[in-house]
Amino acid sequence: MVREHRHYWVNRSFVAGEQHIWWDAQRRRPDTLPRTSDEHRLTINRLRPNTRILMAKLMRRPLVFEVSPSAADDAAVIGARKARAAVADVAREHRWEDMRRDLCWNTWQGGTGGLCIEWDPRAGTPLGQSERTGKPYGTGDSREYALDVTEIAVEPGVRDAERARWWIRIAALPPGEVQDLYGLEEPPAADASAMLSPLQRTLMAADRGEVAAGELALVLTYYERPSSTSQGQVAVVVGEAIVDGPHPWPFPFTDRLNLVVAREIPVAGRWCGDTVLSDAISPQRALNRAETSIDEHMDKAGNARGMYEEGTIEEEALDDDPATWVAVRPGSQRWPDYMSPPAMPAWWAQRADQCRAAIDDIMGVHNISRGDQDGSGRALALLAEQDDTPLGALAKEMAEAWGRFATLWLELAQARVTEPRRARIDRGDVPETATWTGDDFAGQTTAHVPLEAVQPRSRLASFEMAKELKRVYPDMPLRVFTALADIPGSDDVTEALDPDIARARRENHQMAAGVPALPERWDNHVLHIEELNRFRKSAAYDDLDEPRQELFDLHATAHEVMAAEEMGAQVAKAAVSPALAAAAQAGEPPLAGEPPALPVPGVNDQAPADPGAPTAPVA
Repeated sequence: MVREHRHYWVNRSFVAGEQHIWWDAQRRRPDTLPRTSDEHRLTINRLRPNTRILMAKLMRRPLVFEVSPSAADDAAVIGARKARAAVADVAREHRWEDMRRDLCWNTWQGGTGGLCIEWDPRAGTPLGQSERTGKPYGTGDSREYALDVTEIAVEPGVRDAERARWWIRIAALPPGEVQDLYGLEEPPAADASAMLSPLQRTLMAADRGEVAAGELALVLTYYERPSSTSQGQVAVVVGEAIVDGPHPWPFPFTDRLNLVVAREIPVAGRWCGDTVLSDAISPQRALNRAETSIDEHMDKAGNARGMYEEGTIEEEALDDDPATWVAVRPGSQRWPDYMSPPAMPAWWAQRADQCRAAIDDIMGVHNISRGDQDGSGRALALLAEQDDTPLGALAKEMAEAWGRFATLWLELAQARVTEPRRARIDRGDVPETATWTGDDFAGQTTAHVPLEAVQPRSRLASFEMAKELKRVYPDMPLRVFTALADIPGSDDVTEALDPDIARARRENHQMAAGVPALPERWDNHVLHIEELNRFRKSAAYDDLDEPRQELFDLHATAHEVMAAEEMGAQVAKAAVSPALAAAAQAGEPPLAGEPPALPVPGVNDQAPADPGAPTAPVA
């Protein structure tokens, strides 16, 4: 793993701005280059802003987990819904979005990132203390970690790390934390600090939010799954002692490890991957060199010097003020002049721009990704798609990795959670709650993350597509257009331009929480019924219990009755004003199968009441 560790530490240093470094091949660690007092050393960090743009694209949309039932029976369907609610709730409570950010950065910088899951019996609701060890225990809960390639050691020679027989999780923790965590009599030795260079310790201190690097102890956790030659075990080693375990294999799955691996660029024949960021290191070095050379030239040749013919100027009148008038002797053959500094060659000045362009081409980040490109909407959409396409492979890898990780969590929760737990998720504008235990999953533990939910997509391209659809379908509702266009703050737009839809959505949110909502006479009943029916056709409505579903049904019936009464009132007025009857006839009632409007002589019947009388004018 020397090559992978080297790429990770070098890439991480360059992204952090520590770019004047060298790799100590003997100690296998990076270190800072020595520097003289008068040496020019510029760092024009092109990698960090490009990386931030790419990470923002990867994480623009939140994770969405789906659990598809394995059968069509009620038990499988209900179990899949419970599992989906449970995994969405733990993703929010355990802040999986933060882990997702760390996984993206680790995979991008080192080519390989990992997700680890454990079961902590001390977490959850406290239940008591163990008689054997004296440690507290509770209902238990899962622990999840995002790892970089230097924190994972896998059985040598395997091609699939998740199916290996064993792996080791490597962690560097403060000695006091290790002592408290494993109940040691004394703090362990800071052996991890001795293995790290000052540069590595500085980078790790920055991750912890510390000004200076503290002492760290090495903690190794060994996981071995059951096989034909072993029953499986878990043990923790600190220094030269086993401080916890060996314990039996604690997971319900035995065909794979409690590890999920994501790779930026897969490498044939190896479980780990590579990253395109490594290819951008050389042009970044060249960019720093070019900018440093330009800076040195400016320092040495940037100040203009005056020259004069010897004996033609009184030397005591010379100073460094450019506005000073200098007297010269009459009859001088040469007036005072300025000596121009040597000009830089054109190729020298262009070298820095060439290095920037090379870095952008390697990383797939151009002006269009920074928002400073002019052109038509269609051209901008095509250019943005070209920048997003190389990132699509990494987005697909991340979606698949999170799907496998959610599957591990569901299998672990199904085996470990025996007491009722309550899950709450926010899907759209309607909350969703469910009470579950592991048995409620009914074996529905296969989760996946839809690729379209995490695939990078240009907002400009989405807006152009929505405009094209609006041109083809001019009757497209505003709520559909804002959703397709991916407009930020679409709820505020709907609130301002379509208040009836906004009010209907607020009522749906209220009734989904179990609070009745009453229709008002000033509501647009047609739009309210459409929004109600849209929600009643969704999966969120199917997941509600019967009392809350009944609230929606009663609310829809009330709107239908009020719409019919409003139509009846308009029809009744037609006997006095035929124009009102025509207007009522033009607006169809919202109820399907509603009886036809009452006939009004001379307005909505097939023929005028009096054949000889003129037909009433239609407003």
